[in-house]
Amino acid sequence: MSGTFQPHNNITSVYRDALLAVVVWTAVVVGSLSWNLSLQHEKTFDLAKNEAVANIDKDFAFRRWASGHGGVYVPVNPGTNTYPNPYLSVPERDIQTPSGRQLT
Repeated sequence: MSGTFQPHNNITSVYRDALLAVVVWTAVVVGSLSWNLSLQHEKTFDLAKNEAVANIDKDFAFRRWASGHGGVYVPVNPGTNTYPNPYLSVPERDIQTPSGRQLT
């Protein structure tokens, strides 16, 4: 009986090999997904960090420009919550235009 056909063993072997292939393929797909999600997270973080640095640099540039020109005056306007800064005590912080507009 050693040379006879044994269908049960061949079918079991096929199922085992198919299951092994499915497990290996699933592990490859899950690993690839995990790696790609990690790379995407890293790229998103780098993009957000670069945008934040660019905005901070822009704010510093505007601040340097304004301070280099002696400051910037804006109309006092309660509707837009623009009031004199109580923590800023410099000469001519608040002025009035010849037409009577209050600037701070």
